[in-house]
Amino acid sequence: MQIPRDIIKNIKNFNFIGAKNYGFAHYKQSDKDFIKQEVFMQYNTLIFVLKGSKVIYHTNSHTTIREKEAIFVPKGKYILSDILDFKDKEYQSLLFFFSDFVLNSFTNKYHHLIQSTSKGDEDIFKIQMDSFLCALFESFIPLTQVANHTSLLSLKYEEIFLYLLQDTKNKASFLGFLNNFLETNTLNLGAFYIQNQEYCNVSDMANDAKMDNASFSRKFKDVLGISPKEWLDNKRFEKACFMLEFSSKNITQISQELGFNSPAWFIERFKKRFGITPKQFQKSKNLYFLSQN
Repeated sequence: MQIPRDIIKNIKNFNFIGAKNYGFAHYKQSDKDFIKQEVFMQYNTLIFVLKGSKVIYHTNSHTTIREKEAIFVPKGKYILSDILDFKDKEYQSLLFFFSDFVLNSFTNKYHHLIQSTSKGDEDIFKIQMDSFLCALFESFIPLTQVANHTSLLSLKYEEIFLYLLQDTKNKASFLGFLNNFLETNTLNLGAFYIQNQEYCNVSDMANDAKMDNASFSRKFKDVLGISPKEWLDNKRFEKACFMLEFSSKNITQISQELGFNSPAWFIERFKKRFGITPKQFQKSKNLYFLSQN
């Protein structure tokens, strides 16, 4: 992930680290106030102000966050103002960027904690701060000096979300924020998991979801983090491994049943994925073939 260009086009002093679905930036501004800049937020963003204040204009309203305050902002277009601290003539904030995939993964992992079905009243969520959250947000700053930060970023984002979900001051608002997100961003994938239907191509999946191919593919990747084609391939190779291990069918029969263009193409792709040929896998796993030795 890269820091959104609109965020930094006028910023000279910032530190940024990013992983595939996460990003974190610490920036300072001391030249002048930035008044009502139009910004397209490519990712969902948590903003924590260290010095000065930020004004966010959204849906015929505006929200001001001051020093040691924070807010969740869904991806989209906003008008922002950064106001320098009166005493130090400086604005500082921490920006936590995360993709839809991060929220989807979190809600899937902790679905047992997300029981409320109520929606939030606002499209953004102002956090009720305490000393723990301040320390947690500021603990990200040293990560800009850490070389291998990907796993740490993932864990620390999860720590933020879990705390908000179980903190009495923020739980109801955060649940509303999550439910707003789920209603507009979650693709119903129940048919693909619950039903025993097997899909030959992405078009069949899109038809079942009542969407065009392009919209379905984008939404599918937002939810699962991989394209529907990759998902189909994964399912096909899962079945290939199962058949190689538990059936007495030969390689040609299996490749034909799973819809590969030819046994040679199946063998090539299987070896590229698993490092061994289908025959080698079969001989090492399948009791029928082991008994023939």
